[in-house]
Amino acid sequence: MIIHSTVLENGLRVIVHEAPHQRTVSLGIWVDQGSKDESDETNGLSHLIEHLLFSVSPGEENQNPLAQELKAKGARFNATTTREFTYFYTTLMATHASLGFQYLATLVQQREIRPEVLERERQVVLHEHRMVMNSSDQVADRFAQALWGDHYLGRMVIGREEVIRQADLGQVQEYIALRYAPDNACLVIVGGIGHMEAFQRADDYFGQWAPASRRPRPQRLQYDNSMIVIPSGSDEVSLCMGVNGVSEHDPDRHAVELLGLVLGGSDQSRLYQAIRQRRRLAYAVTAYSQFFRSAGLITSWVRCHRKDLPEVVRIIGAEFERLKAEPISRAELTHVQEVGRTDAFMRAESSMDLLRTIGRNAMLGKSYTVNGHVRAIHSVEADEIQAAANRLFHKRDLGLAVVGNISEEDLLAALASSDF
Repeated sequence: MIIHSTVLENGLRVIVHEAPHQRTVSLGIWVDQGSKDESDETNGLSHLIEHLLFSVSPGEENQNPLAQELKAKGARFNATTTREFTYFYTTLMATHASLGFQYLATLVQQREIRPEVLERERQVVLHEHRMVMNSSDQVADRFAQALWGDHYLGRMVIGREEVIRQADLGQVQEYIALRYAPDNACLVIVGGIGHMEAFQRADDYFGQWAPASRRPRPQRLQYDNSMIVIPSGSDEVSLCMGVNGVSEHDPDRHAVELLGLVLGGSDQSRLYQAIRQRRRLAYAVTAYSQFFRSAGLITSWVRCHRKDLPEVVRIIGAEFERLKAEPISRAELTHVQEVGRTDAFMRAESSMDLLRTIGRNAMLGKSYTVNGHVRAIHSVEADEIQAAANRLFHKRDLGLAVVGNISEEDLLAALASSDF
């Protein structure tokens, strides 16, 4: 993988991964703006603004010829808000690449939001908010909240209903002016376009984008390490149980990545085997690690019947302790390294996944190559994974989130019965 990069005069970083054999091009523009940058009074604005900048309704299509032309050319495009970033992306035939550059440049340089667009998208986001809050899928966001509280990385990306309802045009436009700026962004291009042509088109369409005079930075991270229970009428409960992890820049980053794979990265993982295969306590069992600029997490995720939750909690706690007490075997180490390598190359061989991987790493200040990533995970030894487990798996750093028909008292009793 050969990565070319440059920085335009206005501060926009441009990264190009050439793939001459590909007939398509994927382009994405990342803005360093997510729920991490919000306060209680603004939690939800980042996601609302993503909708406002991206949205095109059928009734307005004749006012957005770029979107119409993209559709006519068969392009795919979308947008995403995360805890750390907002990004807009498109994939289209390489012969139409200039249209993709023009379209993304138009989105992020918008400064005027019409009142009717704000009201329409407000209702769309409120529907999405209700959908998230009525779903067991919120458990992952609730787990982050259990670790970090209602601030910084703990805030839910979907935001607070009252913030969405009360957002006004002035607030939205000020937010865009301060945060949507080239020196707060990165443009990534992957596919069948030469890097010199890509750099020229980036300058043509983004070169006049004016830098911001100032940008608020997120608050310091604080640790909460609590338990969150969201009641529901279902006896099927969704559980996330885990601990604070490490940041993307931590020396233990790759050991912790493999630690997550040992716990739940495949159907050979410890939790999958112990909970589903041997005891038949659940169908959905996994575990994962996540890495952010200043922090991280590692958690198990299980969906099971409420009557089986105490046993599931006991098993998870026991596996945490076992990983601290003894190093994994050579065979298990080799397996998770191969799982990690396969995952890395699968992402690299999908232009959209590669776009996301490069863009995310660029925003975190890292230069990513798939070969470098694979070398890093294959250099990890079993004792390093054990050391990472001993560093992270402590009850004082535990967070739990449950969505389902169970009380806090029942969850505390289940935790008390665990060896962890």
